Amino acid sequence: MTRGTRGLLLLSVVLAGGVGTATLFTRRGEVPVRAVAVKHGEMVISVSATATGALESEAEVNVRAEVAGRIQRLRVDEGDRVVPGQVLAELDPQEAEAQVALARAELATARARLEQEEAGVAMLGERIRTRIEESRATRERTAKDLERLRALHAEGAIPRQQLDLAQAEFEVAAASHAAALADRDQLVVKEHEVAAARAAVAQREAQLRLAEVQRSRMTIRSPIAGLVRRRLANEGEVVGLGGGSTLTLGGPLFTLVDMNRLYVRATVDEFDARRIRLGQEVRVTLEALPGQPLRGRLYKISPAVSGERQEARTFTVRVALEEGKELVKPGMSADVEVIVARRPDALFVPSQAIVEREGKKWVYVVAEGRARTTAVKGGDSNWNSTEILEGLREGDRVIINPDTPGLSEDARVRVHR
Repeated sequence: MTRGTRGLLLLSVVLAGGVGTATLFTRRGEVPVRAVAVKHGEMVISVSATATGALESEAEVNVRAEVAGRIQRLRVDEGDRVVPGQVLAELDPQEAEAQVALARAELATARARLEQEEAGVAMLGERIRTRIEESRATRERTAKDLERLRALHAEGAIPRQQLDLAQAEFEVAAASHAAALADRDQLVVKEHEVAAARAAVAQREAQLRLAEVQRSRMTIRSPIAGLVRRRLANEGEVVGLGGGSTLTLGGPLFTLVDMNRLYVRATVDEFDARRIRLGQEVRVTLEALPGQPLRGRLYKISPAVSGERQEARTFTVRVALEEGKELVKPGMSADVEVIVARRPDALFVPSQAIVEREGKKWVYVVAEGRARTTAVKGGDSNWNSTEILEGLREGDRVIINPDTPGLSEDARVRVHR
């Protein structure tokens, strides 16, 4: 064959199969392949979700205004992360401040009245006690005098007129003591007035606390650690129940996602149900974080399988993230691998090296520069590797691109690194 003829043949190959196909074979008829050595090592056995999952949260919290008012300032926006107690928004506090000032003034008035009443009852009580003691002493003295004079009168030592005078003095003293005792009723009345004043103070204190609570409600705070998923309010809008209100009192102003309860919802083929258990470790890979898988834990398994007769039957699992929560956001897509076992000393090959036809599995092994088909018995597998139970030994070189055109039993091959 002349050089020109060879050139025409090569041109024909390029036109028929493309430049890539034409250059697959070397001048010696070798098929370029890629190969790796079979080796022992730790192999992680996993079950992959049937479809890409999504990050969700167990809890979303709608934050509402508890009082009416005009939104004076917004402190956060959608996508912001918040902590418990963080200020989200502030309502105009002028009216609430006025109510607090009024309640404080009324409390001060009530306390002043209570002090006045307490001072009055103290003075009255002291005066009544003094009068009672003095009248009692006078009654006792006049009683003794009367008894003494009665004895003298009986002996004829004093005239009747002197005895009658002593009797009159005793009756006056007894009446005065009775009147002093009756004054205690005034003290009871005054003590009731003090109790009423004390109750008024307690009422004003409660009103002040209520006014302060209402004022505190003008500041809207986050109840959880989370992420602001939606902001439904704008500065200047009015929260209320009637005309002029742009936001309904009790309606949500913000929707927060609880970032401490993030999980990935994923579906698993029913065939793998027997291998799935609560508490298993999970590897979560997010499109937003390529090359940075996150560790998770399987915490919920659906009790029922879904899918119609013509559909693949799957069941739903939930995976709690154990790290990287600060890097993710709800709604992100995620691939899930459930770690069902670990083989500390497994013999394995890349899964792409295995060819399966008619229920049989085999690989191409490079031996003396040629491809040799070798039947294998596979064990567990993951996305990348398949365990080899029979057919290969450590050190065997297997071809990892078995679909290369021209590759067949006994084909001459050249291994590219």
